[in-house]
Amino acid sequence: MSGEYEESVAVGELALGMSGRHSWALLFRALTFADWGKSVAADAVYREMLARTQHQYLPPGVLALTAAAAARQDDAVRHAREAFETRDPHCQFFWSKGFHASARLYAYQGFREIIALMGRSAWLEN
Repeated sequence: MSGEYEESVAVGELALGMSGRHSWALLFRALTFADWGKSVAADAVYREMLARTQHQYLPPGVLALTAAAAARQDDAVRHAREAFETRDPHCQFFWSKGFHASARLYAYQGFREIIALMGRSAWLEN
């Protein structure tokens, strides 16, 4: 968020190594690349995450944010809908308007429709 993209990527590499390429570390890597204007790199992270879904569960709320970082609107909305339907608990934080990365999702009409369905009621509070 401070614009120190090279340092962020370097530190992110350490986080990826220590975490076994955890989905959150990958998400923040994609967000860094997107903020840095490196859309091809953000898309490569998203493609890696999609490939991993063939043999491992990745939370759809995290996939939605990563797809948005990669500027893949249809994929982002599809993952967001799945997250809503499965009550992915990651959304309680990651979809907050206070979380800087969620702004990309809120730019998509399809995502705003999902938020309207959620009604910001019991689903987000439970």
